[in-house]
Order: sequence, then C-alpha cells, then structure tokens
Amino acid sequence: MKILNVNVGPPVDDYSAWIRKIKMANIIRSLGHEMDFVIYAGKDEPNKEILADISFPYEIIKVNPLNIYFKHFNRLKKEDYDIVFCNGQLTHAVLFLTKLTGAKFILDKHGDMLEEFLLLEGGFKFNPSFLGRYLFLKLINFLNLTFSDKILCVSHKMMENLLKHGLKPNKAAYVTNGIDLSLFKIPDSIIVQKMKTELRINNKMIFTYVGACEKWQGVDDFIKAAKNLKNDDHLIFLIVGGDKKGKEDNIIYLPKVPQNEVINYYALSDVLVLPRPSHPTTEVAAPTKFPEYLVMEKPILTTNVGDASHLVKKHRCGLVVKDSDPESMVEGILKFKQKTPHELNTMGLNSKKLVEQEFSMEKMTSDLSKALENW
Repeated sequence: MKILNVNVGPPVDDYSAWIRKIKMANIIRSLGHEMDFVIYAGKDEPNKEILADISFPYEIIKVNPLNIYFKHFNRLKKEDYDIVFCNGQLTHAVLFLTKLTGAKFILDKHGDMLEEFLLLEGGFKFNPSFLGRYLFLKLINFLNLTFSDKILCVSHKMMENLLKHGLKPNKAAYVTNGIDLSLFKIPDSIIVQKMKTELRINNKMIFTYVGACEKWQGVDDFIKAAKNLKNDDHLIFLIVGGDKKGKEDNIIYLPKVPQNEVINYYALSDVLVLPRPSHPTTEVAAPTKFPEYLVMEKPILTTNVGDASHLVKKHRCGLVVKDSDPESMVEGILKFKQKTPHELNTMGLNSKKLVEQEFSMEKMTSDLSKALENW
C-alpha cells in the first residue's frame, strides 16, 4: 500500500511522543509499504536531536492555520494514497480532505488532548479563552470519532474509553508501545557501584522516578511521600529529569540526562516508580518509561492507574497502591522495605518476562500489521 504519514506540528521538546511516531513509521516501511513522511510545521523550530533520530526520508512543509488545508489537499491530489496515517490528535486539517480522495484515514491516538487540557487548567472554567480552546478540542475529538476509519490505541484502557464514547469496535485497534529490548543492556556492576559512590547512596534502598515532571506524572506527590520518610536512613529517593539539581534531605534531584545514560539510573535503583494520579488523561496513557522500567528487571511501584497497574498485579512484578496521595505512596514504599532480596529479585524477573511478552518490537510490529490489514 501507499501511505502518507502525516505529522501536524514539528518535533519540539516532547521527545517521548516522537519515539512512537518514528517507531511506527519504521515498522510501516519494514512491512513493505511505500511511505511518504510529512511534517506540517509552523513557526516553531524543530528539535534537531529528534530529527537526527529519523533514519528515513521526510519532508518538512511550512504551513499556517489557513494554507495547511490547501497544501495537504494539493499533496493528496498529486499522489494516489491508500492510507493517510496521522500521528496524534490534531488532525482537523486532514480529516475532511482525506475523505474526499477515497483514502482510508488512520489515527494513531497517543492520549486525550481535551482531558490533558482540563487537567492543566485545573478543571472547567467560564472565561472566553478557556471556552474557545475547550470547544476546539471537543470538535477535534468529535471529528476523530466520526471520520477516522480506524483509531490505533496505545492502551487497552484507551480502547475501552473510545468504545464507551461510541467508536465502533471494528474501528479500534490496540498497538503496544513497544521498545527495542536489545538497546537496554544492564550496565556493568562496576559502573553502577561507581555511580552509587559518587551519589553517596551506598547501602541505601533506592526508589527512582525517571522522566518529565508534568502535572499528570504525580512527581510532586512522590516527593511529598519521600519527605515524610526523611528520618528513615535506609531509604533514598532519586528524581531524574526535572529542572532541579542537588540534594534535599533524602531526595536527590538530577536534571535531564542523555538518553544513553538513563539506563544507568534504572540499573542503580532498587525500585522504579510510576506515581501518576488517577485522571482520565493518565488512565488512557501508556508511558514509555513503563516498559523501560520493566526491561531493566526492576520491581515497579505504581498507582492504581491505567494498563500499568493491571499488568503489575497480573504479573506480580511490583506493588500497586490505591492512589497517588503521599500517604498511599509511603505505605507502598514501606511494604517494599519489608521485602527480602529474593522477593525483590523475583519481581524483577517477572518484569523482564512481562516486557518480552507485551512490549517487544516484534509485538508492536504484529499489532500494527494486523491493524493495517484488517478493515
């Protein structure tokens, strides 16, 4: 098939969102499909680091809110595409025009922009600016449900949510958020020990969060939980990826580190943490860090949110606390403290089995292949 792979907006700072876009495009090409990869970009300058990770031909087309329609339709007229594959939800510029050509329209849905907006705004408001953005995002959701021939979901929770909102079952498909397992090799113990010594965390039980610190990640609650345990000399907490740097009692803050160094922080940890609060945004999300945590053979501490909590319970690879409240997080941390080395090791081995079963690139390829073939 001939596929136009569309991205509305250039790669900027959200590297994790582009990881999946690049993987999906690589899989499409590996399946033998002819693919044009197009980025409709406005005034924002693309992140050159992300562009460097794109190993296939791509085209950046400068657009504005008006001429994007003309430029997209012009592309569709020139080429006879079987499928227009859109990454992310901001698809209002391509939905109607794609339908006019007879091509199938597939949306790879990474999250819920409307719910993310409500979370960041702290709930519904009645000022004109808020209402304008809210109604715009409501329209996008309506267009996606109505005009997409198929919506690819990053989580089973997302599929359930879309079906509840009226999406027909034959229009929904799950495509796992897979990772290349071969890239995550456990570092030499000498490297890990050296890092522990430099950070002065030898003989400590280390709980680590790695990633961005947006509101929906729940990092603030995890920090509060850590502070509630500051008198426990056996525990240390690492926050890797935020803007802060330094040590504060039992918490070590480290800014964003290069991708090839993230593995080292996974490896020196005893428990890796997903502290996300319960919210429609987090329930349907599939954080890339979750399979990365798993592949490092580490136990997981997670809140009772989304697919991750279900999988951790089912595969016995960690502990699930009821919510992100600091009190609940403290309870989970103290339960881990009581675990024997053997119990922690067993959880880690279960993590590795889970990631191989659910989050390999082979699984992602199989999921996408089925989605492209079955109409």
